[in-house]
Amino acid sequence: QRTHLEEGDDSPTLARARKMSLITPLNGKLKLTFVKANDLPRKQLIGKQDPYVRVHFGDKKVKSKVHENGDKNPEWGDQVSINCNDFGERMIKFIVKNDNFGRDDEIAILRMPIYALLSHQGEEREYPLFKTTKNKKRAGRITLKADLEGKGGLPANDTESVWGIQEATFGNDDVLINVKGYLDLRASVGNGTIVFKSNEPLSKFFGFDPLDAHNKVLKIKYAKGGVVNQIEVGENHSTTKLEFERKTSDVTNKMGNLSMASAQEVKRQPAPQPVLAPQPVVAPQPVAVAPAAQNPYGGQPVPVQPVQVYGQQPAYGQQPQVRTYGQQPMYAGQNPGFVAPPVRTRVQLVVPMGMGPGQQFAFMHNGKQYTATVPQGMFSGQRFQVQV
Repeated sequence: QRTHLEEGDDSPTLARARKMSLITPLNGKLKLTFVKANDLPRKQLIGKQDPYVRVHFGDKKVKSKVHENGDKNPEWGDQVSINCNDFGERMIKFIVKNDNFGRDDEIAILRMPIYALLSHQGEEREYPLFKTTKNKKRAGRITLKADLEGKGGLPANDTESVWGIQEATFGNDDVLINVKGYLDLRASVGNGTIVFKSNEPLSKFFGFDPLDAHNKVLKIKYAKGGVVNQIEVGENHSTTKLEFERKTSDVTNKMGNLSMASAQEVKRQPAPQPVLAPQPVVAPQPVAVAPAAQNPYGGQPVPVQPVQVYGQQPAYGQQPQVRTYGQQPMYAGQNPGFVAPPVRTRVQLVVPMGMGPGQQFAFMHNGKQYTATVPQGMFSGQRFQVQV
C-alpha cells in the first residue's frame, strides 16, 4: 500500500527511527579481491602502462600488485586484507594507477559504499570507473569481490523478513545495494510502517549514496494480504508511506487454529446442569398493591425563584454551600376548591471536596440538620438539588 501524505506527517516513533542508525561498525577481516579491469584510458604515451589499484578506506590504505604491460585491460587476480576493529567508515575508494619511475599517473577512480560490495559477498561483480570523483566521464570498468570475516554493516539480508519483504535494493544497474534487512528493521521500529519524506532524499534516509551524481531508485517487493506487491521510490520523491503486514508462521497459524477449534468444541458442549431436589408446591399468595402516591402539588406548576448563594465551597466535613429557592406559591385564590399543599423548599448543594457518587454528607438548613446523598455521575464541586 502506498499513499501520499502531507509534509511533516510523521509519528514520534518514526522520528526516533530517523535519528538512530541501524548500520553497525565493521568488526573482523575485510578481504578484497582485484580481479581485472577493462577499457581503461591510456595515460602513457609510449609503450604499455602498468596498472595497479590503490584502496582508500577511511584511514586504511592498501594496494594490489602491478600488472606489467596490462595496459587497458589488466588482470590482477590479487587479494588484500583490511583489519576492521569497530570501524565505522562507510565509503571506500578504488584508484587505478599506472606504475611509473616517477609519479604514478591516476587512470580511473571509483567511490562507493562498502555495502555495495558486502551485499554480494563471494561474487565477482563489475563496477564503473570514472575519470574523477565527480562520476561524470566514464573511464572503463573494474571487477571486484569482497568478503567480510566478521560482522557489522547493514542488517543481515539472508534471514526471513518479519514484514513480508521479499526483495529490496537501492541503487542502479551499476551499483546496487541489498537493503532488505535494513528495511525490515525500519518497519519493526515503525510497527510495520515506513515513511519516505519528500524533503529527505533516499541517500539521506539510508545514510549512504550508492553512486554520487547518478539516478538511483529503491525497489521493494513484498507480500501483504496474500498479494505480492512491487513498488519503486526514486531518489527524490513525494512523501510516501508504506504499510507492511507482519508475517505469521505456519506453525503459529496451526496452533492458533487448533486452539480456536478446541475452544469452539468446548463452547458447543452443554454445561452440566445441577440435579435439584423436588420442591413442594406452594399455593400463590395475593399480592398487596400499594395505593398510588399522591402529588403534593395537585398537578399545579411549581415555579421556583433563586434566592442567594451562601459562602464558598467548603472543605470536606464542613458546612456545604446551600442555595434556597423559597416557598411554593398558594393557588387557593385562583381555585376556590384547591387545598394548598404543604410548604416545600428546594436547596441547592455543592458536592464537598473528596466525595463521590453514593456517599452521604450532612448539611444545615434553617437550624435543622439534613442528610444528602451524592447523585451518580457527580463529583467534588458539582451542584445538585434536594428538597427539604
